[in-house]
Amino acid sequence: MHRVTRITSRRILSHVARGTTATTPATLNAVPTTVSKTYAITTTQFSTTPNIDAAVTPENQNLTQQAKQPNLLPSPPTSLSFEKATGINATTLFYLRHGLGNRLLKDLAKHSGDATTLVQRWQTMMETFLGTQVHVIAGLGYPLDERGLAMFNEHMARLMQYGAEEAEQAQLRDEARVLWKTTLSTAFGVTMEEIEGKEVGVVEARDMMHRVATRMQDPGIIEMVAKRTGGVTEDDPVKETTKKHTIVQEILVKEVYLGGEPQLVEQLGFGSGEKGYVLFQCSLADYQSDPLVSQYIGTAMFRILKVAGLDDAMMESMAGGGTAQSR
Repeated sequence: MHRVTRITSRRILSHVARGTTATTPATLNAVPTTVSKTYAITTTQFSTTPNIDAAVTPENQNLTQQAKQPNLLPSPPTSLSFEKATGINATTLFYLRHGLGNRLLKDLAKHSGDATTLVQRWQTMMETFLGTQVHVIAGLGYPLDERGLAMFNEHMARLMQYGAEEAEQAQLRDEARVLWKTTLSTAFGVTMEEIEGKEVGVVEARDMMHRVATRMQDPGIIEMVAKRTGGVTEDDPVKETTKKHTIVQEILVKEVYLGGEPQLVEQLGFGSGEKGYVLFQCSLADYQSDPLVSQYIGTAMFRILKVAGLDDAMMESMAGGGTAQSR
């Protein structure tokens, strides 16, 4: 949930390859359609897709070298079957539990509780998750760049809408929830028992997201976004957009979710601080595609991005096609 960031490819892939952490710039990407997990807004229709130019990890080094030779470039898939989709989920989960991705997430957990680095660690967590996923789907012929992940998300959405039986859809949703909760649990040191103990129903979820959206549109929050982003000027438009998105993300986390006395996440019953925030994101992930949840957050996020001067980029993103897999 929680599913608008453009993450530079070399950061994701070198990050995964070297086993080091990095600060990720947050900029808009042109793939999804509601608010991003990297923005930590519960819903992924404005999802995150990394910009991945080339993979350099030992696992796919040969594949990368072959892809550089036009005559060996594989044809990307045109669709996704249920068997392939569930296989991708299982393989991604395996690496997140046992591979290098797991080590990177556990390194992040060592810094749990430091509110000053929460946004940075959330971004790095997303780099690790998406970097792992893109390596998995590359084995099926998806391009090793942001187009590949966008294509996969589009194929997954099409499968969920048209190709999968009802029972298969339910299984894929369950697998996606396990992936997301495993990632958060490992990266932030929150147990699965704590996560499962905070699950809520759809009526509660809608009420909570309405309160979050209302807080996002508070005049004080809107003014803060306008002031902090208004002073950002860069010769490079990409750098300017990146800085503005980072500012917006910092405000959303620190002033919306963790703002107030008591904090909003505490008012909603998840406890205070980082753990309360993570538990909230886990619990609301199941309802990211709910129409009312999407409407509440979509309206609030559009207003914030418009004030920040980022609404054109968001509209371009929404028009770019492709909906993200529900996580």
